Amino acid sequence: MKQTGVIFITFLILAVLFIVGSFFELPTVYKVANFALVPTLLLYYVKKTKSIFWPMMVVIMCFYVRDILMANGFSNYPVAVMALFSVGIVIWYLCGIIGFPRANLHKVEIISLLIMYSFLGFLTHSMIETVPEAIPSYSTATYFYFILLTVLLGLTFTGYLIKSHWASLWLMVASASLLISEISLYFKMFILQDVSVNLFFPLFHIFMFYCLVQYALQRRWTGYLGCF
Repeated sequence: MKQTGVIFITFLILAVLFIVGSFFELPTVYKVANFALVPTLLLYYVKKTKSIFWPMMVVIMCFYVRDILMANGFSNYPVAVMALFSVGIVIWYLCGIIGFPRANLHKVEIISLLIMYSFLGFLTHSMIETVPEAIPSYSTATYFYFILLTVLLGLTFTGYLIKSHWASLWLMVASASLLISEISLYFKMFILQDVSVNLFFPLFHIFMFYCLVQYALQRRWTGYLGCF
């Protein structure tokens, strides 16, 4: 078996441990898998690529360090957690905006966008309604947080619909996975701990990292941030 294959299998084993540790609330298993998961995935990426896309590596590292801090308690590092999330999401936005294509939309594509934007608007409104009771001290930051997540998905979905390229698909799926995992984490931390919430967060969180690496691998290099 090739070295990349061994590394990827190791990543899958760590992913299973991460999900099991989170689902069954096994802190030791969760923390060990959480610590080793992203470095293993990045090693896989370095072995697979010929040219490292550093902006996306910074995004992944921001979310990785945020995960390590949150595993030790969000209340202990609220400013650092939000700062890391902000840096990562800004670069993610830049990758989507700078690589945004110029093209005419077909009528069916316009209908698809309207459906997606309507759904995202409804989802954002529904989530925002829960904030005043769940996080009264950070309500403004949480509103902005949900809006950033939904707009990011709308942006990357539009980019994929116009471009229909593998890289834009991976970025869109990564954005969707981020939205699902973050909403699940929000419910887990501040609303309720349900079976679906405990499963969706680790599952989609890991898938988000994998999609970001695939986006970095599938990019067409042009010398500009986010363009492919």
